Amino acid sequence: MKKTIFILIFLMLLGLVSAVPPQSSSATVGLEIKYPPFDQLVLNGDVEFPFHVYSLESGLVQNTNVNCSFHLYNDHGVHLLTLSDTTPSHLYDYEFVVGSGNFSVGGHYAFTTYCECTGCAVNAAYSNLGGFVTEAFTVYSKDFGDSKDNLPTIIALIGLIGLLFYFAYGLDKEHFLLKLLTLFFAVFNLVLIPSVLIKGAFAFQDNLLRSTLWFARLFVLYIFLYFNYTIWIKQKLIDFKLIKEKGKNI
Repeated sequence: MKKTIFILIFLMLLGLVSAVPPQSSSATVGLEIKYPPFDQLVLNGDVEFPFHVYSLESGLVQNTNVNCSFHLYNDHGVHLLTLSDTTPSHLYDYEFVVGSGNFSVGGHYAFTTYCECTGCAVNAAYSNLGGFVTEAFTVYSKDFGDSKDNLPTIIALIGLIGLLFYFAYGLDKEHFLLKLLTLFFAVFNLVLIPSVLIKGAFAFQDNLLRSTLWFARLFVLYIFLYFNYTIWIKQKLIDFKLIKEKGKNI
């Protein structure tokens, strides 16, 4: 049983990587920037990034006196591109068209968009309002739906699911909750296989990393509670039982 626990810990730590959530300004007075998700970008393709700008004070969309700048970076932190827009398209969209030459290499990228609105503050204490948003995304070198490219991912996923089922059924009865957690994690990954077949490996990557993080948190919590029970609470119960038996013998 101990070997099973240690191997399970190794597998958990092997995949313990968390997807980075988008970052934005957290002020209560300023601008809020909204945009559609950018998670399916392909190599050598032009991409249009549209943003809507809202006032955190009034909740109203801002489409006048707004200046937005867009900054693009690669996974080495190199600043690839800077664009600006002061005139919205389609009434509300501040758009930035990034040419295909900026996505000639597959990998991780990130953008930061900063917007400033001149003279649009409701509160007299302020004049100009600002806000920003930052998000990382991935440019894939192959088509999402290419089954040949997805095959290694599916094989790895099936292997992981098999190992999880094997370790779950190898746990003792006293670890019923851990067994249940491991089985749930295995079934969750099993459900990911259709997503890989339909959308490609990118769906597997994001969902697996998020689920692995939650599995790790619950696993650590279980280990903490289990060892506290076996080392401290269980010993206290044994001591209490001994004291009670000694009292009867007196």
